Amino acid sequence: MYVDGFNLFFGIRSRNPKAVNFDVTSYVQSRLGSNQVLSSVRYYSAPLIGSPEAERAQKRYFAALRASNVEVILGRFQQKTMHCAHCGQSIPSFEEKMTDVNIAVDVLADGLLDRYDVAILVTADSDLVPPIRKLARCAKDKRVVAYFPPNRTSKDLKRFSQAYFFIDQKDLERFQFDFKK
Repeated sequence: MYVDGFNLFFGIRSRNPKAVNFDVTSYVQSRLGSNQVLSSVRYYSAPLIGSPEAERAQKRYFAALRASNVEVILGRFQQKTMHCAHCGQSIPSFEEKMTDVNIAVDVLADGLLDRYDVAILVTADSDLVPPIRKLARCAKDKRVVAYFPPNRTSKDLKRFSQAYFFIDQKDLERFQFDFKK
């Protein structure tokens, strides 16, 4: 399973901000058939910067993921300057980098190296269509299933995945890491 952390986080936050500690591994395992095994889970994200409270919450979440045998793969944030066309003011902003590329490379490489039969993508990012299309041409026995975060979808991922599902509100509430205060 390959999880686009920011896509999942912002989808969850748009639906239920209190459910951001979603245990995506337990959720997907609950949906597997009796003959299916979830062999590995990778969670792709970038370390937050600029908000000590958000940074602590993210570190706690990453620790819970790692404790449940999830490999957390981090990209980075890159500062850029946004210019307002109306007022002329420049505002510093940050852009998350490397998540999509890291997922795409791993999905494609793992498929070509025969590390899975079915890849589960938890995202609604259509930037991941190219590796799916390449797999369809080069490793015809591999399947890709998309799980869309709340309030997110992609027509292209629906079209090129062999199946797709939506993470719903009741599952957000049911599958939460239990952080003791």
